[in-house]
Amino acid sequence: MTEQERTDAIIMLSSLSQQSYQAITTAKKMDAEQLVKDVQGIIDGAQKIIHMIKTAD
Repeated sequence: MTEQERTDAIIMLSSLSQQSYQAITTAKKMDAEQLVKDVQGIIDGAQKIIHMIKTAD
């Protein structure tokens, strides 16, 4: 994994962390459909990071 790929993964992870925090803090105000969409977005983001790491070098 190059230094740039590592940096990109860290940035994506930071963004994912922010999304997770936002979903947690607003979950009580969301309807179930919106919460599912938010959680799915978090899962998709995590899968992208995993794929990026697995396919690096």
